[in-house]
Amino acid sequence: GCLEIQGASLNNDNFAPGKTAADYAFSSTASWVDVDTSGKVTFKNVGDRNAVIITATPRSGGAIYQTQVRVKGWWVNHGNNLMQLSQAENYCSNQVGNG
Repeated sequence: GCLEIQGASLNNDNFAPGKTAADYAFSSTASWVDVDTSGKVTFKNVGDRNAVIITATPRSGGAIYQTQVRVKGWWVNHGNNLMQLSQAENYCSNQVGNG
């Protein structure tokens, strides 16, 4: 297993000697970010620009690993809809999490 965040991986070599992702409990400080038992990070919902801390806590004691991520912006689309620029700007400005 490995801890994967947006294409960056914390592989088993980065854990304590002899430990793997299975030896850690993973958590996130944001309700919209999920970390599964293998350390895979998933954005479950639209987030915000606040920092999120991902933590790997050893199940049997030892060093705790943390990394901080911050989403700078979200890309959204409105399906396969064509519209005028002013309509697109209006659509985007009314999306949850904008700003």
